[in-house]
Amino acid sequence: MGQCMYTGQLIDLHTLLTSNTMYDIDHIYPQHYLKDDSLENNLVLSLKDYNNNIKKDIVPLPAETRKNRQAFWKVLRDKDFITEEKYNRLVRSTMFTNEELAGFINRQLVETRQGTKAITQILKQAFPKTEIVFSKAGIVSDFRYKYDLIKVRCVNNHHHAHDAYLNIVVGNTYFTKFTRNPLNFMKEAEKHPEKDIYKYHMDKIFDWDVKRNEQYAWIAAGKGKEGTIKTVKAILDKNSPLVTRYCAEYHGGITRKVTIYGRDVAKEGAYIPAKMNDERMKDVTKYGGLTNVAVSGYSLIEYKVKGKTVRSLEPVPVFMGRISTISEEDLIAYFSKTIQAENPKNEISDVRVCYKFIPSDALIKYNGFYYYLGGKTNEQIVVKTAVELYFEAPISEYIRKAEKAYCNCYYEEKDCFGNYILSSEMNMKVFNVIVEKYTNGIHSKQIGTMNNIIREGVDKFINLSLEEQIYILMQIINNLKLFVKADMKLLGGSSQSGVLLMSKKISNAKEVILIHQSVTGLYQAEVNLLTV
Repeated sequence: MGQCMYTGQLIDLHTLLTSNTMYDIDHIYPQHYLKDDSLENNLVLSLKDYNNNIKKDIVPLPAETRKNRQAFWKVLRDKDFITEEKYNRLVRSTMFTNEELAGFINRQLVETRQGTKAITQILKQAFPKTEIVFSKAGIVSDFRYKYDLIKVRCVNNHHHAHDAYLNIVVGNTYFTKFTRNPLNFMKEAEKHPEKDIYKYHMDKIFDWDVKRNEQYAWIAAGKGKEGTIKTVKAILDKNSPLVTRYCAEYHGGITRKVTIYGRDVAKEGAYIPAKMNDERMKDVTKYGGLTNVAVSGYSLIEYKVKGKTVRSLEPVPVFMGRISTISEEDLIAYFSKTIQAENPKNEISDVRVCYKFIPSDALIKYNGFYYYLGGKTNEQIVVKTAVELYFEAPISEYIRKAEKAYCNCYYEEKDCFGNYILSSEMNMKVFNVIVEKYTNGIHSKQIGTMNNIIREGVDKFINLSLEEQIYILMQIINNLKLFVKADMKLLGGSSQSGVLLMSKKISNAKEVILIHQSVTGLYQAEVNLLTV
């Protein structure tokens, strides 16, 4: 209703929304005790002078304020302008009890969602001797903000590992400080207010050392100490998180398209009948058929043609059934037919299965670069880069801001000093880092056209507008992170650049290694597909 919640003074909307020096967003229950930033229950608009000099960081509100404003708060409550909980917090007349303070701490530590509770029970049954410690995402988010630990999702997948690591750091610190029962902590703090270990401010947990039984969970920076945060930042700056992808036998629909092509288009070997169980309809040259056959994975096949031995990764179609039910004889019979159809003028012989099954999205090392196997197109296999892109922190931070501008189509945002956040100079710096990766880094071994387009596109990139430069940077980064096509026409490429195609015939390759990884990536076994 346009008033300061504590004094009743009218709030000037123009001042509030422009050069605001008069008003604060205040927490009724201070963050000292409870991290609650909800407008619903804890945030009010107040005069800055009153908030800083009278209300301060205390509970309850001053008695005079409650006496003068309670009638107005009751009006707000009766009109449903504030919740019952917010009203009760405003009119409260007593200090917090130890039980309440312990409850506030518990809110930060314990997850109450039913899904989390169910997972907790499963973990307790699986690991009965293990202590389960909760760590809420909001606390980690506050920790990131406090220490300027940026989160960049668009560059690579490392932010998942970073989140896991920070949950361990933060969760361990909170658990060490407050233990399983925060009420015991509050009682001990009441007995020993002089001890640093019992200092309690929910917004300043990391401003003090945290230890228990001479074991440190956190060493605060300052007084000549670099503190634990130095270690945390060093860990986050490493390019070493292990990234794995789920790979398994695909099953489902037998085609990726439902279009039935006529007999003038359908070719034997390349198309399958619309009705697999009807002998009369199996001739696709008479009755047409379906293409884009879904594959469950690949088999490594060896055969001879024109006196030469060829090794080829041949797709196993879904319609043949699960690989566990398919015999090698059936595979040889199927591939003899399909490979012969691809070589109508030359006889195929000595077909054998070298490696029965390789699932889609399997990790391979092909001529020095790592890829995930994708789908098949003609005699090529679409592969996706398995190398995580990495930039140093300042470049990553700039890319995060560039992505925001790209998504919002707004490139003129300024910082607190009035300087434009994005610039052609920084765009050029980022592009040069990418050029270096494609020239001397591991990406120089990557197949496809992106290498040449990027290396030869420096002069074109310089002459692009700021918006066009951002567009090109995001096309390159999205291509490497999300495996999507890149529109590189501005650098002389095509709108379909970035598609990586590997020949299914691997006989002439220098190196083709299949890598079986554990779920965590900590363990792996390699199979040389050129010699197996």
